[in-house]
Formats: sequence, C-alpha cells, structure tokens
Amino acid sequence: MSDTRTAIAHFEGLLRILRDLEPEGIALYEHQYHPQAFGSFVLVLGRAHQRAKFAWGGRDFVLSMSIADFPIKNANPSWTHDADFSLPNGQGLFDEIASQTSSTLAI
Repeated sequence: MSDTRTAIAHFEGLLRILRDLEPEGIALYEHQYHPQAFGSFVLVLGRAHQRAKFAWGGRDFVLSMSIADFPIKNANPSWTHDADFSLPNGQGLFDEIASQTSSTLAI
C-alpha cells in the first residue's frame, strides 16, 4: 500500500471512530500520526473529565491503552497504563479503539 493510501486509510478509520463515539459525547483531544514509523500514532479520546490514550506501535502491532481523570478540564494528567492489545497486521485496530473507549468511558 502506498504512503498516500495508508494515510487515507488511517484518517478514514479515525473519522469512523469519531462518528461512532460522537453520540456518547466522546471527543478527540489529541492525535499524532507518524507515517514513516510504520504508521504509529497516539490518540486521546474522551470527555472533559476522563480520557483514554491509545498508542499504536505499527512495527510490533501492539496497541497500548492508558486512562486518566481530569478533575480540572485542562489539567496535566497522570496517565495509568491499563492494557496492551496485540493486533496482528493491525486487523480490527480502529474497531478495538472504539470498543475500548466506549466501554472504558461508559457513563
């Protein structure tokens, strides 16, 4: 897959997550994409006072998830590592992020 097609697929997956989570009041707070590092990225999703941070290691196909509470909306968080998920060849990556976000940040 070309670099351009890979980037398009990444942003289409991200857009799908945001559309799926929007009815739950879950928003995008941070996004970093590194196409030259095996498509690795960092993504922070959540609500004003609780967020989930996902770090995708494209080389090793590992998704790490951390969570943090924000008693003050824009405070510097103390992230707590929650889980690692092995997703061979990235299969189901964006579905896993949406599912974990929804269940972790359930009201």
